[in-house]
Amino acid sequence: MIQAQLGQLKEEYEQKGYCQIREFFNASEIKVIEEALETAKDKSEISEEKVTLKIGKYEEIDTKDHAYDLVKYDFVSSLLKKKLPFLNEITGKKIMIMHNAFFSVEPNQKGLGWHVGVGSFSFTQMDDFGASIWIPLDEITKEYRGGMQYVPIDAFPGKFLYTIHDLHLKNNIKWDESKGDLNEYVAGANTIMNKITEDVIDYTIKDDYAEDQYKVGDVLFFNKYVLHRSVPLKPGLHKIRRAFVIRLVDYDTRVDEERLGLFSKYTQLHSRLYRTLPRYNKDSVLVMVSRAIKQGLKSPYLRDIPYVQKTLSDRIADEYENILEGENTLKSDSFDVNLAELKASLKESLAAALYADISEIEEDQKFVDLGLDSIVGVEWITSINATYNLNMKATKLYDYPTLLDLVQYIGSEIKNSPNGSQFSQSNQITAKESPKNQDLSTDSQEDVRQKIRSILSQVASKKLTTQEANKIIAKIKQGK
Repeated sequence: MIQAQLGQLKEEYEQKGYCQIREFFNASEIKVIEEALETAKDKSEISEEKVTLKIGKYEEIDTKDHAYDLVKYDFVSSLLKKKLPFLNEITGKKIMIMHNAFFSVEPNQKGLGWHVGVGSFSFTQMDDFGASIWIPLDEITKEYRGGMQYVPIDAFPGKFLYTIHDLHLKNNIKWDESKGDLNEYVAGANTIMNKITEDVIDYTIKDDYAEDQYKVGDVLFFNKYVLHRSVPLKPGLHKIRRAFVIRLVDYDTRVDEERLGLFSKYTQLHSRLYRTLPRYNKDSVLVMVSRAIKQGLKSPYLRDIPYVQKTLSDRIADEYENILEGENTLKSDSFDVNLAELKASLKESLAAALYADISEIEEDQKFVDLGLDSIVGVEWITSINATYNLNMKATKLYDYPTLLDLVQYIGSEIKNSPNGSQFSQSNQITAKESPKNQDLSTDSQEDVRQKIRSILSQVASKKLTTQEANKIIAKIKQGK
């Protein structure tokens, strides 16, 4: 990244409070993140927990695998430390790694509404620096969406929401038995809070927000005052959209004992009501900060919390590291796999293999239910391997039994393959281009389908061997 591009990011961040950084991580680094998260989830008690937050008038705001500090600081350090000088240059801060979070949403889930980082930075002074790196682990496209919307701070200075939220917390924790039913009290307080903030937000921002596309490796870097919300994922591209988030503070960011105390009491109260709030791993930074406060702080700075101090060298940049050390060019480690195009190509080739109309191919339906048997499956996989220069086994159709599943797998294989091809119109297999379909009318295609299904039934009843069936099907496809 040349100095001019760095200057553009600095200017954008200063004006908006955020900037989208293209190709911040390379393919190998993203793969490391994915593997680390899967390993951590397997070892964590919260790995399978689906979290539904019921906040005021919202019936449900679903997230999945909603966990804080799922991976330890040393992993994040190994991933991010060399990039800190780059972020320091953008912000003018001496950035320090704090904690991390993992979120995933399924198609049509609401996700989180408009909010700022009041929870994520509940332990910091309101005026002190805090920022996040949002790292989508799945491609986000204009068609299928599933990313985030965010508002420039010059359009909506979200800092004031911290003050409102503090007042809200103080009101919430006043509950006792004399206040009546806990459910009604908390739900009522939340509804009032949401109504106030929603009216202010809607009136102020209108449509003054951004929503970008992301290739895997791109990130959003934004400070804790930036108003943002989830955008629902449309069905068809991903069965689930995952994101890893790293929270950052400044070397001089201070602890806010009062806010953390309020947030802690508020969380305990809500856990009695909803029982589904996200939990923290026992070695989470937030847990460690709370513990240090109980034992008595000797310094107002986060860097002097014993747990943070002990690991400080892993959380900040080394003085000698180059500003542009964190820049990655992905030319030799390319992500250039357009999953939407890949899915469209595979869908057409599957329809051709099955002698079916493309409208008959349901993307989330199992291949076996679409009529794909082992013989045709082997042929289809062979054509896919030839097209994308892969060495995929036909058994992968059982491991990834729907088109949506298989697209994700093949996409990752193309990215990770040293010989992975950039698929183009010239090498995609489609029903339109397939020679065996060029001269077939709709009626004749249906005849062929019926003949093949009859042959496959004979194989199933052991009237024909696989070898015999293959020979007959080959002749049918050749028009003999």
